Amino acid sequence: MIKYFLLFSFFILSSCASNKANELSPFSENTLVNECLSVFIKIEAAVVDSNVIDAEGYRIADYPYLRTNRFLSSLPVHLDKHLEARKWLELLYEFNNKGLIVELANLKKEEKINLYEELDSSYIHISGLENTISNCREPLLEYDINNPARLTDIRNRSNVPDNYSLLRRAIGLYPVTKYPVLYSFKRWKKNNLGSFATFDYEAEWENQPVLYHPQGITDYVQPDEISKIIKKSLSDTFEIPHIPKESFIRIAQSLAPIFIIEQASDADKIGKPEWSNQDDLLINTSQPVVYARLGFAWFDGEILPQIAYTAWFPERPRHNFMDILGGKIDGITWRLTLGRNGKTLIADTIHPCGCYHFFFPSKYIKKSPGNQGFAVTEEIETPQQLPDFSSEDRLAINVAANTHYIQNIGLQSQFKNADSYHNYDYELIIGVQAPDLDLRSMPLSTGNRKSLYGTDGIIQGTQRLERFLLWPMGIRNAGAMRQWSKHATAFVGRRHFDDPFLFHDSFEYE
Repeated sequence: MIKYFLLFSFFILSSCASNKANELSPFSENTLVNECLSVFIKIEAAVVDSNVIDAEGYRIADYPYLRTNRFLSSLPVHLDKHLEARKWLELLYEFNNKGLIVELANLKKEEKINLYEELDSSYIHISGLENTISNCREPLLEYDINNPARLTDIRNRSNVPDNYSLLRRAIGLYPVTKYPVLYSFKRWKKNNLGSFATFDYEAEWENQPVLYHPQGITDYVQPDEISKIIKKSLSDTFEIPHIPKESFIRIAQSLAPIFIIEQASDADKIGKPEWSNQDDLLINTSQPVVYARLGFAWFDGEILPQIAYTAWFPERPRHNFMDILGGKIDGITWRLTLGRNGKTLIADTIHPCGCYHFFFPSKYIKKSPGNQGFAVTEEIETPQQLPDFSSEDRLAINVAANTHYIQNIGLQSQFKNADSYHNYDYELIIGVQAPDLDLRSMPLSTGNRKSLYGTDGIIQGTQRLERFLLWPMGIRNAGAMRQWSKHATAFVGRRHFDDPFLFHDSFEYE
């Protein structure tokens, strides 16, 4: 019923609106445009009805063929410049298609049949759904480009809301409650960040360490070649480094880190998220994998490529019933931002809850003076400079048992006793069709598929007790594991892991 109501509502609005609203009517005199709009409206209704909404992209209201994210919304689009506006809309259309890949894959078999029956117009019947989505790009985008009011409306609606709730902060008396939270974080830093300065690469471990190394990689890409690939890829209006899939795979493999993890239990093994026969989520540690994805950030007026690597653990063990940080599923995300010279400018890391956000600048950049201003907020933490590394001497991320806190960033060659560690290879899974596709659409025992993440971007069942203490900071379900674009990384202040200006605002070249 919802899908029919949506279609009926669009027709009613288009016929009853004022002159100005008529300019923004979703339907036009062009039959093909109307058919294409109807396709996307029906797909959207099916996705909503089936509860398979993918939360990574931000849907632009009333434009079911467009989605955006913080990076796409940061692009300096001059709407009066046809080529710029056209390219921007193409990026939003393509980004929406990547979300549709996930959502359509996650429809149950009978839901797909019902959707195809709904779409069985002459145009869809002839073209097929995939071809229709591709073929609809030109008429829809031309319709928008030639309607300045629609174009302005799209731009105005494309601002991605942040992941902080003003209502929660107001009810939770944030101006007061932020101070004990900030004090607690400072105590945590004092107790945990000292390891970066005092780490002993040859010391005996309390628990047997395990070394995870990317498997089967022999085609290494050096910085000079990476630079050539990046510069050659700057072909569009905005100079976004659209690195070809094959080249990105080679770069991601060459820069992939090793993980040296102190292992106290199976909770310290990395593995592959899977749905069990009972459709319960588990991390299969017999299949060590790390997921990689491409992103972008602004720095010093340039758009730079980023590579984010994520490893998953079965849990963070709870020591007792009062442990507010432990719970099901844990992980580490490690991200590199590459300069156009092919060298890594900075690395930063979080756990997939958005917690423990730390920065590791290379020797080429430094923190900007006074970047915090006068606001009371969590500082940008730089516990260690990023070492110079290469594909022959990889970065080694040292991880503590149980908590999975990063203790040090070193080089593989510095661990003199590495031959005595338990050594495993991990498979590097690189999302090239859609970022994190292997997580956003995972097979079920029934033959259907389901996302790792809920429609709100949260991994169900990963909630922590800390959410009851930290809700006044405005973050929903604080401590739970969450999807890309949903990582608020500061309890005091505002910060997002996918903020494209994060490094530009906080660092500068040496």
